Amino acid sequence: MGDGAARLKRVRPYPFDRVARLARAQVEAGRALLAHLPLEPGAAWAEAAASLGGPVRLSLEEAYAFPVRELPSRLGGGVLIRLAAPAGRCALVAIDPALAPRLGRRALGVEGAELPAARPLTVAEQGALAFLVAALCDGTALRVDGFIEREEEVAYLFPDPWVLALEARLSTPVGDGWARLLAADRLRVRTPLPRRVGSILARRDRLGDARVALRMEVGRTRLGRADFAGMAARDVVLFDNFGPRPPFGGPVALRLGRGGFAAQLGGDGLTIVSHFRLGAWKMEEQTGSELEPDAEDDPERPEAQASTDALLRELPVEVVCELGRVTMTGRELLELRPGAVIPVGRPLAGPVDLAVGGRVVARGELVDVEGEIGVRITQVND
Repeated sequence: MGDGAARLKRVRPYPFDRVARLARAQVEAGRALLAHLPLEPGAAWAEAAASLGGPVRLSLEEAYAFPVRELPSRLGGGVLIRLAAPAGRCALVAIDPALAPRLGRRALGVEGAELPAARPLTVAEQGALAFLVAALCDGTALRVDGFIEREEEVAYLFPDPWVLALEARLSTPVGDGWARLLAADRLRVRTPLPRRVGSILARRDRLGDARVALRMEVGRTRLGRADFAGMAARDVVLFDNFGPRPPFGGPVALRLGRGGFAAQLGGDGLTIVSHFRLGAWKMEEQTGSELEPDAEDDPERPEAQASTDALLRELPVEVVCELGRVTMTGRELLELRPGAVIPVGRPLAGPVDLAVGGRVVARGELVDVEGEIGVRITQVND
């Protein structure tokens, strides 16, 4: 009895009560803002950062949303830079007031100690700081549109009841500090995405282990709701447009999401004859020159880039959340029974892994989003 009791292990459920709580608006704010940022700074930012005499690291810490009435308390006394967006919209950058003067002085090439206390920027320092922010916005739909001297002037920039915010940490040769990007809630649906295909393809290794199922579509038709609801065994559905006719094969569509590739079925294989494109097309449209592969096809051509961009937006990737991985022998596996306790070797309340095709691509922490479980990303593996 004593030996058996000594071998017992204390089993406790996952501590969901320790999971951080987030509002759904906060999660949607993160999606909206992160989707509108470039994946990596461009050449303009590298040149601007070099003018500071050392590496500049900008790390994203949190994306959230808050009611517009809280805007004055969220500005933190920072230096405010207005960003103009398409269609008359705008955003706001707030920079740590203690760090902003030092950044401006260094960008101007002015050496010497700077008082740690915040102070107003000179006209020259404002110009230098605007140059740095403009370089960071390079490649996006935003452009620097001047400084805001009084916090009272920002209210008219945010007509929506909610404000989206992105919190970042700046590490520079002249010190560390914070920066915030603030935007009206309407940015969620109206601002075009600036992410370039090249920046996404530079990280194509993350997609290497993903598995994607494509549909070989040979026909398409439309049925009325009544006909569809009354469909029964032995009914015949007629297709206005149909592809291959045995034994010669013919045109088919290799479908993915809302688009697909035009292809030619012949023998035991498919020959792709067009770039990926959105929408549906009739089988008889796949005739003539479209059925001949373009020998001069260049992935850098605008048509090819637009096709790749559309394909990436339709590409589904299954992401798995893992609490950890357990290694055991085959014998131990065969001996598993209900009630068995398996040590996981890591704290249950610790970080979780996100895997694609069995490969861990990111790490995060579990959060509760109004009753639904999500993962807040803390680290992304290259």
